[in-house]
Amino acid sequence: MVQLSWLIVTGAGASRELSSSGEPLPLMGDWSNSLIDHLERVANGSARELKLRRGLEGDVFEERLGDFLRWSLSLAPAKRFIGLGAETIGQPDAQVDDWFTQADRRSRDIVSAVRQTVYQLFGQGRIDVAKSRLAYGALFNAIGITPDAPIVYATTNYDNAGEIALDQLGRPVDSGEVASPISESHLDPKGLVEDMTPRRTPLLHLHGKVGWYRERGGRVVCHPSTSPYDESVGVPALLLPTPDKRYEEEPAVEAIWQEFDHAIAAQPRVFVIGHSLHDVQLVDRLRRLPAQQVAVTIQFESDVEKMIRESSRVRELLPDAHVIPMNFGPEPVVDLASLQNFLNNSAVPAFPQSRGSATPLPQPD
Repeated sequence: MVQLSWLIVTGAGASRELSSSGEPLPLMGDWSNSLIDHLERVANGSARELKLRRGLEGDVFEERLGDFLRWSLSLAPAKRFIGLGAETIGQPDAQVDDWFTQADRRSRDIVSAVRQTVYQLFGQGRIDVAKSRLAYGALFNAIGITPDAPIVYATTNYDNAGEIALDQLGRPVDSGEVASPISESHLDPKGLVEDMTPRRTPLLHLHGKVGWYRERGGRVVCHPSTSPYDESVGVPALLLPTPDKRYEEEPAVEAIWQEFDHAIAAQPRVFVIGHSLHDVQLVDRLRRLPAQQVAVTIQFESDVEKMIRESSRVRELLPDAHVIPMNFGPEPVVDLASLQNFLNNSAVPAFPQSRGSATPLPQPD
C-alpha cells in the first residue's frame, strides 16, 4: 500500500450545492418530505403511522424510519410463532393471520417507496459535472492536495458526486466496480485501499450507492447511477437511514468498511465535509486517529449561537477535532484562520466565539 496522505469524508452537505437542477440536493429532512409525498400516493396514512412529518430534523427522521425498518424485519420471525398467541396453542386465528398479511404487504410497499425516493433524489443525473469540478478543485487547492497525492475518498452519500469530481480533476477512480466483457459489472471492493496504487484513487461508498443491486446469490451488480430504480434486478445494496446501522447485513458494504479501516490505520490527515456525524461507526473510526489530524466542517450561519452549538456538538463527539466553518459548493467559502490553524498543525483552539470570516476559495490555475 502506498503512503496515504489524505482521507476525504463526505456527507449529504457536501453534495447539496452540486445539483444539476435549480433545487439543492436533499438533506435528511428534505428526504422525509419527499417520502411523505410518495407514501400519500401508495399507502395513504402510513406516513402518519411512521410518525413522519414535514420539516422533520434529520436525526429524528433516521430514528423513526429506523424504528419502522426494524419492525418490518420482525414480521416474518414473529409470524412463525403466531400459534403461541392463540387461546389454545397452535389454534389458527383468521383475524391475526389477516393482520400479518396486511402488515407484510404494507411494509413491502413502504420499503419500496423508500428505495424509489433514494433513486429519485440521489440518482438519475442529479449531480452537475462543472459544479463538482469547481468545488473539489478549490478544496484540493486550498488544503494542498496535489494531482499525484495519494488520497482516499469515502462517503456516506448514495450519489456519484465523488466519482464525477475526481474524474474531472484527472484522478482515475476505483470504487470496486469490476467491468465484464460478457455480463454486468459487479462489485468487488476487497483490496481497494490495502492494495491501492498511485494510479487510482479508492472511492468508498460506506452506505452503498444508487445503481448497486444485490442478486439472490449475494453478488452485487452495478448499474449506472442514472438508471431508474428497478426492483426486478435485485435488492438495492445500500443501507437505509437508521441510527444503528448493521453493516454485516449488507456484506458488500461491510467489505467496504474493512477497506475504510485500512485507510484509518494508515493515519492520514482527515477532512470531513458536510457530515452530520450521526453515524456511530464513523465517529468511532475517527476517534482512533491522533489528535489534531481531523478537521470537520460546519455551515456558516447568520446565527452565531447556532454555529457555536454545532461546533460544541462536534467537539463532544470528536474532542480533538478542528472545527472549520465552511460552505461547500462550486464557489466555496471558508474561515481561513480555522483552515490555516489545521493545516499548520496548530493546537486545537477553544470553541469559536464568533462567526469567523467567510473567504472565497480560489480555483487552481
